[in-house]
Amino acid sequence: MTPEHVVLLRSIEVDDFAPPGGAGVRIVSDSLKRCDLVGIKNHGFFSLGRDLHEAASRLEVIEESAKIYVTARQFGNVHELGQEDLRRIRRGYSRG
Repeated sequence: MTPEHVVLLRSIEVDDFAPPGGAGVRIVSDSLKRCDLVGIKNHGFFSLGRDLHEAASRLEVIEESAKIYVTARQFGNVHELGQEDLRRIRRGYSRG
């Protein structure tokens, strides 16, 4: 929905609820091997990055995207970016 989302959140997984502790840690760590961000139902999101700033930025972007999505749904439609928009955003960010 936003350029930040496109650049920072290339892959997201959402897993079923797991209680805090060993089982939950294993689910999160296994998922983070395959994606940028993992959500645990009825708990929240976890992220890794090249550094603490990138990991925290991913969490901020998913939170902001969720707010935008919920608000857009209340007013009617969610307008997703088209494939050409996605290509232009990725091309623009990869230059820097």
